[in-house]
Amino acid sequence: MEKAALLVIGLSFVMTGDDVQNESKKLEGTWDVVSLEVDGKLQPKEKLAKQLIFGSGTLRGLGPPMTFVLDVSRTPEWIDLVFKKGNQSFPIHAIYDLKDDDLRICMPVAEPKVLFENKRPEDFLTNGKLVALLKAKRVTKKE
Repeated sequence: MEKAALLVIGLSFVMTGDDVQNESKKLEGTWDVVSLEVDGKLQPKEKLAKQLIFGSGTLRGLGPPMTFVLDVSRTPEWIDLVFKKGNQSFPIHAIYDLKDDDLRICMPVAEPKVLFENKRPEDFLTNGKLVALLKAKRVTKKE
């Protein structure tokens, strides 16, 4: 039993280096935003970002320019988005799912005039939760 646990722990460390870099490369390119759902309700098209553009460790199109860090050893996989305001960094703890040319990102939503908890969603369901689910379709891969 102890050997099996050590093997699982060892595999999770092996997965993080090259797998993160490979997964990050899979995200690179331009994505059309298809939908945004908050608390189980689809948001009007005019409220949506038009496109997301992933570069090497960067994301544009979802508010201010951001950096991102992936953790592919988690289920669902984690993505931490970080934007800067002045000299201060603000992380957003999210999850994502990438299948071929379809991308889902689920992230916590800040309530006006309430301290932002920044609690990472555990799944992609939004009903009754302060989370947003963004769906996007790949337009181009970065060459």
